Amino acid sequence: MKVYNKEEFKDWLFSTEFTRSIRGVQQHHTWKPNYDHWMNKPDPLYWCESMKKSHLKRGFSDIAQNITICPDGSIVVCRDFNKTPAGIRGKNTGFLCIENLGDFDNDLMSDSQIESILHVTALLSIKFNFPIDTDSVIYHTWYASYKSCPGERFFSGNTKGNAMESFYPAIEREIKRIKREGEASK
Repeated sequence: MKVYNKEEFKDWLFSTEFTRSIRGVQQHHTWKPNYDHWMNKPDPLYWCESMKKSHLKRGFSDIAQNITICPDGSIVVCRDFNKTPAGIRGKNTGFLCIENLGDFDNDLMSDSQIESILHVTALLSIKFNFPIDTDSVIYHTWYASYKSCPGERFFSGNTKGNAMESFYPAIEREIKRIKREGEASK
């Protein structure tokens, strides 16, 4: 596992070759640990190692998620991108799993976490050339109705309508910003 800030993650992502075909991302929330847990121990690696131990005890081969995004905006690459995640039964092949630390039925996302979620999702869309739509950027609850994941407060809600009205336009703005910034640096 490795912790990155937004720029370090971008550099790592665009300098790394991947063998698995990626056609989208799953958005999740941890539920537990939540922001109260984080405030008592704001350590990205501690929480990711804890989740990995829990997942291994449950019979997983590794931590479920490829990426964890923390309340301070830090980005942890957890599971090898070339390995299929264990995020949504029946929807893992071709996807990366993003686990956002917090309980977004109750916690309000920090600005730093919001920025990193948008930045990471935008970078992945650019790198792997997938569209920002309900087939490529998906929420866990859409496939497991007994879960609210990524939470009722995740970018104004967890429905497809919420995603199309709030989350997707914000990702598209971030993609445009990244591309403008890239053009300016040439």
